Amino acid sequence: MCLCEEVEDEKHFLLACPMYVRERVQMFAKIREECKLEYIENMDDEWQLNILIGVGWKEKGKQVREIVVDYLRKANEIRKKYI
Repeated sequence: MCLCEEVEDEKHFLLACPMYVRERVQMFAKIREECKLEYIENMDDEWQLNILIGVGWKEKGKQVREIVVDYLRKANEIRKKYI
């Protein structure tokens, strides 16, 4: 369970948890700028999740993974403060 009393699955952690809004905004901005994926924020949740976990975009997959790992690190640091 998330501290927001939601099921803390991949989708919630990467796309929805209000605890990581700032980090998520930064992650999407980096993906948009560095990977030239300008429309990622307009995709539905399933497409976004596929791209973030490496299923949906092979061209820039390594770059996306590096950005997502940075997000995970930052979000996990926040999470540790409250657990």
